[in-house]
Amino acid sequence: MSLALLLGVTLALLMLNRLPGASALESGAFTQQGQWLDGPPARTGGSGRHELQLRVNEEPQTLIVDFRNSGVVGRYQHRLYNGSGRLLEVYEGGHTLRGRSDYFLRHAHRLALTPGDYTLVTELESPYYLAPPTPILWPAAEFENRIVRSQTLTLVIMGIFLGLAFYYLVTGIWRRALNDLLYAGFITGNILFLGTSQLVFRDLFGWTWFHLSSVPILFSNACYIGFVMLLLSINRQRTPRLFYAGWAAIGLLASFWFTAWMYPNGSLELARAGVAIFGLYGLVAGINQALARNPVAYFYLIANVAFLLPALVSISVQSMRLNDMLLLEQLGMMAVAVEVLLLAQVMSYQIGRVYQAEARQRAAQDHSQLLTNLAAQVPGVLYQFRMTPDGHFDVPYASERVHEMFELSPEEVIRDAASAFGRVIPEDFPDYYASIEKSAHELSPWEQEFRVLLPKQGLRWRAGRAYPEQQDDGTIVWYGFINDITERKRIEEKIRHMAQHDPLTGLPNRTLFVDRLNQALERAKRNNTGVGLLFIDLNNFKAVNDQQGHQAGDRLLKKVASQMVQDLRGSDTAARLGGDEFVILLEPVRDRDDALRVAHKVLSNLRVTHHINKCDYPISASIGVSLYPEHGNDVDSLIREADTAMYEAKHSHTEDIRIAQPTQDR
Repeated sequence: MSLALLLGVTLALLMLNRLPGASALESGAFTQQGQWLDGPPARTGGSGRHELQLRVNEEPQTLIVDFRNSGVVGRYQHRLYNGSGRLLEVYEGGHTLRGRSDYFLRHAHRLALTPGDYTLVTELESPYYLAPPTPILWPAAEFENRIVRSQTLTLVIMGIFLGLAFYYLVTGIWRRALNDLLYAGFITGNILFLGTSQLVFRDLFGWTWFHLSSVPILFSNACYIGFVMLLLSINRQRTPRLFYAGWAAIGLLASFWFTAWMYPNGSLELARAGVAIFGLYGLVAGINQALARNPVAYFYLIANVAFLLPALVSISVQSMRLNDMLLLEQLGMMAVAVEVLLLAQVMSYQIGRVYQAEARQRAAQDHSQLLTNLAAQVPGVLYQFRMTPDGHFDVPYASERVHEMFELSPEEVIRDAASAFGRVIPEDFPDYYASIEKSAHELSPWEQEFRVLLPKQGLRWRAGRAYPEQQDDGTIVWYGFINDITERKRIEEKIRHMAQHDPLTGLPNRTLFVDRLNQALERAKRNNTGVGLLFIDLNNFKAVNDQQGHQAGDRLLKKVASQMVQDLRGSDTAARLGGDEFVILLEPVRDRDDALRVAHKVLSNLRVTHHINKCDYPISASIGVSLYPEHGNDVDSLIREADTAMYEAKHSHTEDIRIAQPTQDR
């Protein structure tokens, strides 16, 4: 591609520098003087008459009659008269005639003239003109020497256009890239225009449809604007003004197509306007996107400016005074060639970026697949959590096992991180969120155990751990792991329950009871309330053990424990200290009557005759009562006083409930 660019630009420069100028026509062998009889023809077509006065001064000359400025002419006729006005020769040609002229790709004819005066009258008829096709005479040797370069330039550039059009058509189809297809359409439109206007199609294939030299440009112009919009990433979201301006320009150019069919004489003028529209749009779009630091725009601007300057010249000037051999359509061809070749470099750069992006995407997909495969082997969810300085949070990544942990899909969590937060039960959420804020503030590892309530699994325990990382803009990103600890919590709870409860009756044991009594005393001291303690010992239990065995005694203890807790309040605690001794914590109590009322209820529930192995065993209990602060202000004193009162009740033989004596009475 770079070699084609270098070759094309070099050939264009060679043609500009090596084609002869007007000074080459100044020869002592002949002189010529021409004028338009009725003024030059209008651009929108019509007829025109030109007269050229010629004098051959020396020996016979072979001259070439051709057009300067432009060779775009529908039909022409040259009539050669001698000095006496006698018609000598008639030469005909033009785009609409199938016959070829004496020279390939030119409206050129050979004239063999002897010394003398001649008049060459040329009549033109054309639907439109790129510029006035002005007849001019060349020495045959000079013309034939120079025309080779002109023909070579045309064919080389046409070959480059055909190669690029085919290449981007194929790549557009295979890559399904509209950008490539539009670029191929732009080049194809120029191929049709240049191939017709420079007689390539007429001389090679006999094509004589004159409007091929204007209509394809209308199509090419629209393709170009669409191509620029895609090339420079112009869209509704980022560049709305350029986006709508581009579509407006495409709509305007599309309207030119219908106008050209209805008014064919103006089709070339519409093509000129289209070139100006797409050239200026490309310039504005390129500058805008270059200022937005679009790297493609920098390269595109070079191509656009390189094209725009000669293109504006070719659509605006009427005469090529700088070089009589160079035609306006050739200047336009070189302008398009420079842009096409430079744009090919831009396209190559963009395609390279696309391939690099695709390579990065494939690498990212491979990495993502590897991460997914690894995450699938982990018994929990891997995730990335992000919190911005303004407190907004999201989850850029969550592995598939988030469905097991939160009964949400990765897409749901990534779309709305709050959906996972909503699974945390309200009781645990304050500590859960505070732990995240603490980790963010201190940049310390986040560790938290919490419960979630799931639609299918119900209440479950989760444990999370993550490591924070602060980014340059202050955003905190955690990389972490959450797993299920429900079974562990169940085992821990079971162990804790076994450590704190009596294995036979399921009631709290001495350890848990003492802990709850301590807590009750602390609350009572803060709130200035009372605490009651019932110490209970079963009567006649020893007879069951001795007569029926320990298994029967154990069954009896279970029944007694069940009966004992009847009618207790939710704030009260019944516990087994060992053997047939039980205690009940009453919290709160107002006075001794309050405690005695509960004691009588418990005693009533325990006075039951139990039938064991066809034997009746009446069971009752002795209860001692102590109160805080009346009988003590700590655990040991309250238990001791209640125990003492219980023994007094057991040995009194007159009462089953006795309240401890106040401390000051002893």
